[in-house]
Amino acid sequence: MSTTRSKKNAFTWPDDQLDPIMLAKLNDRISVFMSNSTELADIEGSLEVKKLSIDLYKIWRGSADTSTEEELLVKGANWDTEEPKLAQIQKYLNRLLSGKHQEASDYFEKSVEHKKSIISEGLDQAKSQAGTDRVNKKHGPNNRTKAKAIEFYKINKDDYVSKTQAAHDLEIRFPPLKAETYYKALTKL
Repeated sequence: MSTTRSKKNAFTWPDDQLDPIMLAKLNDRISVFMSNSTELADIEGSLEVKKLSIDLYKIWRGSADTSTEEELLVKGANWDTEEPKLAQIQKYLNRLLSGKHQEASDYFEKSVEHKKSIISEGLDQAKSQAGTDRVNKKHGPNNRTKAKAIEFYKINKDDYVSKTQAAHDLEIRFPPLKAETYYKALTKL
């Protein structure tokens, strides 16, 4: 499975009030990370992500001290988000910053596969809905006409000697459907 980094995905910081010098340092570090060709879905990739996370935190805190790294590791291992869109990254970082590199790597792979399956499922549902919409657009007027005819039949059922006679009458009263179509519908009642 290929989950390498892509230079196409430009990163923008949510905090546009960052000091320009700090912002340049953060962006430089991310550029170095993005230029590396390590697979993210293996242990080596997990270690690279961990190193990136630590380096970015140190830049943001303005401290290269080892206590800053330890602070991030504790925070990251215990991080619990209430944001659903961050749930998967939280679980990944919890494992990664707790030193569970294989578990983090395995989780990363599973989350990539999960995302693919959700996208595939969504595409399947969209295709199915589009098909249903096309059928409804094409057959909708006839289905509404048939429904009106069936309701008419139910109300006036006693006026007909047989369903065959009713089907022929409904063909005249509710065109463009044929008597055969009405007869098939009436036999299901």
